Amino acid sequence: MKDTDPWLARPSSIRLMWWIFAGLLIVLGLADAGVKQYNHFGVEGIFGFGAWFGFLSAFIMVIIAKVLAALLKRPDDYYGRDGNDD
Repeated sequence: MKDTDPWLARPSSIRLMWWIFAGLLIVLGLADAGVKQYNHFGVEGIFGFGAWFGFLSAFIMVIIAKVLAALLKRPDDYYGRDGNDD
C-alpha cells in the first residue's frame, strides 16, 4: 500500500487498533470484577456475563441471518429471466 492510503487501510494502523481494542477489553473485563453487581437472576452473577451474553447473541444473530439469506435469496437474473428487460 502507498503512504497516501487512508490511515484505516494501512496494516500498521489495523494492527495498532487490534492491540488497543484488546487492551480495552482486558481493562473493562478486570473493571467488572471491582464493580458491585445487583443481579436479578443468578446467572447474571457469573464473571463477564455481559461479554459472554453479547458475544453469544451476536453469534446467534449471524447464524439466523445466514439461514434467512439462504431461504430468501433470488437468482442473479431474477428480474430479467424471460429475456425481456421491459
